[in-house]
Amino acid sequence: MKNYTQVYVKNSFEAAATYCKAFGAEITREYYKALNESNRFNECTPFVTFMLEVIRDALAEILQNQKAFIPTNDGKNVGRKVAGDVGINRDVVIKILKKQPHATAKSLAEAMNLSPRQVERVLAELKKEGKIVRRGSNKSGWWEVN
Repeated sequence: MKNYTQVYVKNSFEAAATYCKAFGAEITREYYKALNESNRFNECTPFVTFMLEVIRDALAEILQNQKAFIPTNDGKNVGRKVAGDVGINRDVVIKILKKQPHATAKSLAEAMNLSPRQVERVLAELKKEGKIVRRGSNKSGWWEVN
């Protein structure tokens, strides 16, 4: 009977092709190295450690990329920061509405970490400029992005 580690490593090899396509050659070599070490030592620790490091790095990258979308107020240059955030917020609203035309101001606010009123202002500006149009009723309608 195979032990858990052997089964885990074998199943991991089956997932390797998908992983390789997603992350590229260098990290793929590290992936296979961790799998081989786990197989050789009959223990999953090297592979689990590798995967946790990949997850940590991916989350760090995501957080770094999201800093542009998180409003900051350090008391300096507040007017400039707000103006910059408004442009970012408009772009984010448009992107979300393209993917989720039935999104509400409340769901947009939650997704963007803004108040519903801030999102309503952005929606009003976009409607006024003709970049978005509300179709159907307020309750069951959808957004059309132009």
